[in-house]
Amino acid sequence: MKQATVTDLIFRAFYGDHPTVQEISSGIESLCRDFFEAALLLSNSVQPAPSCLPPSPESSVCHDVIVTPVDFDTWWHLYGKKIDRTKCEKKWKALSPSDQQACLAATPAYVASTPDIKYRRNPMTYLNNRSWENQIITSNEPSKPTLEEQRLNKLAAILTD
Repeated sequence: MKQATVTDLIFRAFYGDHPTVQEISSGIESLCRDFFEAALLLSNSVQPAPSCLPPSPESSVCHDVIVTPVDFDTWWHLYGKKIDRTKCEKKWKALSPSDQQACLAATPAYVASTPDIKYRRNPMTYLNNRSWENQIITSNEPSKPTLEEQRLNKLAAILTD
């Protein structure tokens, strides 16, 4: 049985198909698990600076944050196009930790916008051009049917005539 997301449960409740208590509990448990996994990932890469410790009760606001470097392998596996690893790793280590964090945060959207790897920039080009700072343009046009879909459509048209 597919585990329902919290959004699915809210949608079902809105339209009158009331979810069971077990489904709600399972959905909330899944949401909490995802939240804590994300918090754990962030806590491993962002730490408060020692200057954040308030010297007195009046100044409890902290603006300084130490950003620790992101492991290259994390980004490399996320990017998905495996070309020139050694050069990329050297370039990655030359980036500041905040640039590494920004690059890591922007990469999933870029990867999703270029599902066909052959059209994705080489990783070295992505890093050299600081492509994570670029706007990602997605097409609103429906994708063209594949050759197989075209053949199936023609066959369906022939059979229905």
